[in-house]
Amino acid sequence: MNIPFTTPGAFVRARTLIAGVLLAATVFAVTASTASAGSHERILTKGGAAWFDHSGEYIVALDRRKDGYSVRVYLLWSERRGDHYIPRDEEVVDNTGYTPGPVDPLRGVYRRISVPEGTPVRLLMCYAKGDVNRRCSRPQHATA
Repeated sequence: MNIPFTTPGAFVRARTLIAGVLLAATVFAVTASTASAGSHERILTKGGAAWFDHSGEYIVALDRRKDGYSVRVYLLWSERRGDHYIPRDEEVVDNTGYTPGPVDPLRGVYRRISVPEGTPVRLLMCYAKGDVNRRCSRPQHATA
């Protein structure tokens, strides 16, 4: 009896099955690690600085200039509630005056926040006089 050359044997079928399982496991591992990875963001200007830290989930505002303006930082995102997305935001203001020294988030005014893991966020920094924003940066994108 002649076995056709194109008919795969048991070993070839098993090897194909194992390769398929390994491929599926690899795709799942890459997808899972990408989904849980967040990213930090920072805005740095002559007059101030803003930070978003995804690992500790906090935002920081730091006033860097004696100009009479305070630095206001916003973090914006959307949360899913059923079939709808609800816009959310948090803000922190450094109105303590000019802070000399190095640009360091430990020297600024910070607020802890809670954002669902993997959520896209936008960080925005504004110069403010009282309750009025005078000039704002472009939003910088990050992931919680």
